[in-house]
Amino acid sequence: MVNSEGRRLRQLCWRGRTPESVLPLSRFSRTLKGMEVHFSPDVETQLERVASANGKDAEQLVKDTVVRMLENQARFIAGVQRGIEQADRGEFVDHRDVVGRIDRLFHS
Repeated sequence: MVNSEGRRLRQLCWRGRTPESVLPLSRFSRTLKGMEVHFSPDVETQLERVASANGKDAEQLVKDTVVRMLENQARFIAGVQRGIEQADRGEFVDHRDVVGRIDRLFHS
């Protein structure tokens, strides 16, 4: 149950919108009620420019970018964990092999 102060705060934060209309709860944490991020005017201009060039609005560009960043972070953490587990099992790559792989990447 939300008291009158809670209702007033929700009205101020959401400007008449419901949290569900802004953040579909099925895709986000149920404890996340809303978030507001402030950018400098220069960054806002850049976001608008990039979004427009990609056929999106700035809000959607930011949402898409954050989702990609979180997915990349999760993949990175999973990769590091796999590496730690391999090291714990004694599965290492010789230094010369690593250097050879890097050289092939840059010279191919």
